[in-house]
Amino acid sequence: MKPNNSFSIYSFTVSCVLSALCLLSSCFYKVTQPKELTCPPPPPQNCMPQQWIGIPFDTISTIANSSGYYLKIEPVVLLNTPLDDWGLSFISAKEAIETYSDTSKLQVMRFVKFRSAETATALNGLSTGIRGSSGNITTKGRIAIAGVLPKSNMIGDADIYSFDFNGKELSNPMLIPSPISNSIDWDGQPALTPDGKVLFFASDRPGGFGGTDIWFSINRNGNWNEPVNCGENINSRCDDITPFVSADGKHLLFSSAGRETLGGYDIFTADILPVFTDFIQSGTGNLNTALFTNARNYGAPLNTKRDELFPSSPSGTDTLLYYSSNQLPSDNIAISQKGKFDLYVLHRLPFSPELKRNPKLDISTNNTPAVITSTNVKIHGKVINGSTQKPIANADVTAKELENHKVIDQTKSDTAGNYTLTVPTMKEIEISAQNEDLFYDSHKFRLNSKDTSIELNQNFSLPDKLFLRINFPSNIFDNPYQNVLDSNGNETSQTFVESLDLLAQNLMKFNDKIKKLILIGHTDDVGTDGSNLTLGKKRVDFVVAELTKRGVPKSMFEARTMGESQPLQRRSNEDIETFRKRLRRVELQKIMR
Repeated sequence: MKPNNSFSIYSFTVSCVLSALCLLSSCFYKVTQPKELTCPPPPPQNCMPQQWIGIPFDTISTIANSSGYYLKIEPVVLLNTPLDDWGLSFISAKEAIETYSDTSKLQVMRFVKFRSAETATALNGLSTGIRGSSGNITTKGRIAIAGVLPKSNMIGDADIYSFDFNGKELSNPMLIPSPISNSIDWDGQPALTPDGKVLFFASDRPGGFGGTDIWFSINRNGNWNEPVNCGENINSRCDDITPFVSADGKHLLFSSAGRETLGGYDIFTADILPVFTDFIQSGTGNLNTALFTNARNYGAPLNTKRDELFPSSPSGTDTLLYYSSNQLPSDNIAISQKGKFDLYVLHRLPFSPELKRNPKLDISTNNTPAVITSTNVKIHGKVINGSTQKPIANADVTAKELENHKVIDQTKSDTAGNYTLTVPTMKEIEISAQNEDLFYDSHKFRLNSKDTSIELNQNFSLPDKLFLRINFPSNIFDNPYQNVLDSNGNETSQTFVESLDLLAQNLMKFNDKIKKLILIGHTDDVGTDGSNLTLGKKRVDFVVAELTKRGVPKSMFEARTMGESQPLQRRSNEDIETFRKRLRRVELQKIMR
């Protein structure tokens, strides 16, 4: 267990739980379910957070005010999973990198794209090239900085790394050495200022106020200077973590278990004073002068009795703020969207025209909750052959509700590969495309009521060979992780059950035209040749059994195994764990009549 400097009784409880969780690289703390403590008795310290007793800010949408807007808190649709979803790092107004826990309990990252404030779609994964946990990335131009806990490090010894970043992938990982990353100390959760000149981060290094503090370092001539503690206006005697600097560079947001809280970790905000800019520019000044205003609790209902972590925003934090929380989600959220920590957004919306015309109208007096009406809209797209990139005519395109798998609309693509479907707004939708010669492709999304006609910016690309990347642990064949992998070895938002359902539908629909389906099992390079041949066959047998349960005739299948004899090409800077994940795959080929 990694020792801390000093703790009060409250901080002792929190910090021992954190140590039990190994102080992972992005400081994914859970304090609401204390575990049995095995730490030695702590020295006394005044860490006694008080109860927040402020006035909750207004989120009423049924009584218009003079501003014409109201604030609303919603879960981020389609990103939340049954696992932990931790935080967002924006690289543009509509694009971000999400940190989440995969099924192997590692913290990993993936690209996401926003259609609206509360609706985003997960894209491909983002690998650091370092084996271990990583997250809470911050970017400026072609430079990215992230917290990483390499598997080679001691438990709790997280470090901060820099990467080359081209907007799509990370390369050339470099440890930012001391004085930023200190051996043994936990250093993580980096956050750059908009100009990239200052790096805020969290650390339990000596010299703080207690627990984990927030520090900053100035980049001078390409080197990061000795970190400076943000002072008592920011740091408490409890843990202070997950710093974030607003897009205008005027506010520092973070989470704290100290000060006045509603319970657990709350999100706080402080103004960055002009003397901070003077200090950064000159490198000199009296550090006894406050660089920040006294931190203020963001207040209810954003903060709850549970934990709120990782504040971030691509714009103004008062009108658009993302964060994660382990609060209990509402009953109308789909099970597939509920997890331990989920992503939420506080955003500003205009009042309805009726309320603007009559600000005294209060439609909440009928004792019924305000309901957002779902409307039907047209959605357009194209189906292409993944190998030839040519349009596919007569492909089957189907829209389903994710919650109950009900078919909403279906059609066939025209001679140019184009299709049009009518789908409802305010629903979680999956659209899939398939045809007899090829396999399938699918996308998940949700439309807002204000959407009218949508052009999908991603075509459906149907493969002639399907690599079913069910995420098996190294030597397991019948108990895969929940989510399938993409071609980069990163987890996708699609579960292995969903992928098998889509495959079975494709095979059953074109059963009379398929002569056989060849399944080839491939393994990584761990183990002997003989054992891997057996393991590859057992994984194929697992897929066959699952497809048979879904009604596909067993006579269609031809099972083969190649073990480790047909490895893929290892990519430059690809860590061995990701490479081995890509190697563990089942290849499928259709033989038509």
